[in-house]
Amino acid sequence: RAMPCWDLMPATHSDGRAIRRPIAWFMLAGLVAVATIGAVGFGIARQVSTDQAIRNARDLTEADAHSVQSLLTDGVVAGNRSERHALNHALRDRVLSSRVVRVKVWADDGRVVASDLRALAGTQFRLRAEEQRVLRAGGVDAEASDLARPENAHERRFGKLLEVYVGTHTTTGTPLLFEAYVRYD
Repeated sequence: RAMPCWDLMPATHSDGRAIRRPIAWFMLAGLVAVATIGAVGFGIARQVSTDQAIRNARDLTEADAHSVQSLLTDGVVAGNRSERHALNHALRDRVLSSRVVRVKVWADDGRVVASDLRALAGTQFRLRAEEQRVLRAGGVDAEASDLARPENAHERRFGKLLEVYVGTHTTTGTPLLFEAYVRYD
């Protein structure tokens, strides 16, 4: 003999508390699961988009370095005023943009041989190991800018920046480091 379906339901108080409590726990567990999945998904999407933006900045900076390659001469490294002026002009016209706020070209001794900011040319700072590696071996590297470092004093006003380094060379093969400061946002 079949039992009526109402006999399968748990006994409830007149206000239905026994039924509401499991439903509430089920709904709460569902909301926690959805929130957790959403947070993890957002974090992954943010990391993927940040990685892609850094790859784009590296590619664009490499193209920028190549766009002034013919102006990277031994005369610029030696301090030839007219050659340095031509390079500085090209950096301002071809490279600076709403995304690139500063450019520096470094010699292997840590000297800034050219920049869109004339006052930086001739200043000298210690290159870190990673910068020296890119200068000597070539390639491209990027990292968040440490604006507390002395060589970044002129960039502090821009806020958080991404420094992108490209190993390049003069027209006769002298190694140089092309550095662009890209807005992090």
